[in-house]
Amino acid sequence: MNILLIEDNEIDRMAFFRMMEKEDLDCNLEVAENISKAKNLLSQFEYQLVICDLNLPDGTAFDLSTYFVKNPFVLLSGFVDMELKDKAKRAGIYEVISKTSDLTQFSIIIEIIKHKTGKKSNPYYQLDLQANNEKYVPILGHLKLTFDNNPAYIVEIIQTYLSENPKLLSRLSIAAEIEDKQQIVKTAHKLKSGYMMMGLKELEHLATEIEINLPAKNEDLDHQIQDIIEKSHKSYLSLKAALPELENPNNT
Repeated sequence: MNILLIEDNEIDRMAFFRMMEKEDLDCNLEVAENISKAKNLLSQFEYQLVICDLNLPDGTAFDLSTYFVKNPFVLLSGFVDMELKDKAKRAGIYEVISKTSDLTQFSIIIEIIKHKTGKKSNPYYQLDLQANNEKYVPILGHLKLTFDNNPAYIVEIIQTYLSENPKLLSRLSIAAEIEDKQQIVKTAHKLKSGYMMMGLKELEHLATEIEINLPAKNEDLDHQIQDIIEKSHKSYLSLKAALPELENPNNT
């Protein structure tokens, strides 16, 4: 498998190299520190995966858009919001991942590489089978890092989340129907705390939007609630599917 890493930060490059070596992945890795070098390599070679920082010294990842179709791109950014995700999706980018101080993004990328090469993946990262394309959701990886890989505690947290999240979503829908703004804000705050605990950044952002910027129009609020319910359901299914494997790790 041929991989191209486009990253100008030397520390991040070294971290990714170390993780590749640790996992003993059978891959050919090339590096470009800027857009110019990346264009040169992409025009000559085909890669099964391109990992690209959003902002580089001589441009942005979107300057490489002509290569998005031929080479699956994973976009890394220090700040990921819905606008960036929508732009990336329209451009044909394979995945958008947040850059974090604990380098969780590289753990996610390693799991993508394992999936593409057929190597056994870490059960803490689950493939979202409900999505229209292959997409890793780093829920369990976040819990593993946060709680020092304590399986019993992680299972307990997941079970609590699976029990409470549907109740809170139902409460939010009812509060919106009866236009109880105080209850909407209160429930959105509780949802936000749960998403934050689970490392569900997109859902955390959606809940924060409802809590802080309660839409004036009911139809806007209905749209936001429907969006958060649908995305929560996908994460719910991923966690529910992963739970038996976490509860019985010796059977995997």
